[in-house]
Amino acid sequence: MTQSTDKTPLLGAHKRTPRCYILPYALLLVVCVLCNLVPLIPSRILEATFSDSVGLRLFLLLLPDYLQDMLWPPLGHVLDYMASNALYGQPSFSLRRSIRKSDSLNAILKGLLLKVPSIFITFLVALRLAGLSIWLSSMLAVLCSGLMGGIAFIISVDSVRMLQGLKSKRDDALEGCTPERDDIQICYTAAMKSRERFRRVWKLLLFTGVCVLLLLATSSENTAVCIRLRHQIRSMDETYEKMVQSFPKASRVLEAMRETGGITAHILVACERVWQVRPPPLSELPELQAVRFAFNQLWAVFRGDNTDGGWGRDGDLPYHSG
Repeated sequence: MTQSTDKTPLLGAHKRTPRCYILPYALLLVVCVLCNLVPLIPSRILEATFSDSVGLRLFLLLLPDYLQDMLWPPLGHVLDYMASNALYGQPSFSLRRSIRKSDSLNAILKGLLLKVPSIFITFLVALRLAGLSIWLSSMLAVLCSGLMGGIAFIISVDSVRMLQGLKSKRDDALEGCTPERDDIQICYTAAMKSRERFRRVWKLLLFTGVCVLLLLATSSENTAVCIRLRHQIRSMDETYEKMVQSFPKASRVLEAMRETGGITAHILVACERVWQVRPPPLSELPELQAVRFAFNQLWAVFRGDNTDGGWGRDGDLPYHSG
């Protein structure tokens, strides 16, 4: 047994276990998902509490997006670390090159956990305001949300994989200065133009559906929700498109995680490492320094001091001696 000395801590070394680091990120994830339920607050509660229930309803539809935008970035850091840790040391160069799109896992999970429930709930609120029952509204909301996602994945996954393969060949040919570069570039451009035709027709169909929704709005509250739904449909289409583009690379990242210890082990390691990283102080941010320099210059112009061009010593903020 090790003898105690005057330098031995009385309580010993209480190191936090790796599983403890996952708790704050799990809490953030739960809060982000629960934010989608805010628009489901019953209208009768709003009407009994607030005079302008229409404006408040629109505010509740917008609130989850802003809350999720503020709360999700730490989870994105964990997912990025998981991807880089799983791809590091892979024998295949093409697999290691997937780190260039390490945000693909973030795009997939953010779309599934935040964007898809958001569009579903907006559909549900709009259909409930139209007078439909909760069960019929739920079924139609699931149908509409699933239809958009199903069309995006079933029709677009193969074409996206082909485009990504052509893009990789084009990049390899460009980096290697091979003579086939022009032919590969022509094939890649032709595939892009073909996909753009389909996307153009699909967006026209979505726009037609949005116009029908606006025409069916019979009250001010329905109009507010339909306007929100119009923005959600456009955002959802872009989200599904990004998810389709990220799906091939995200699947390779997940496969690499399974081969190198499992997904759970990568989650624990990523949460611990990301939690221990400390960002630089705000005073060192380039954006804040630029704002501070601009303020110093404006302050010097306001004081009429042109001796130093409006800049304080070492970029310090101006001050009065008395």
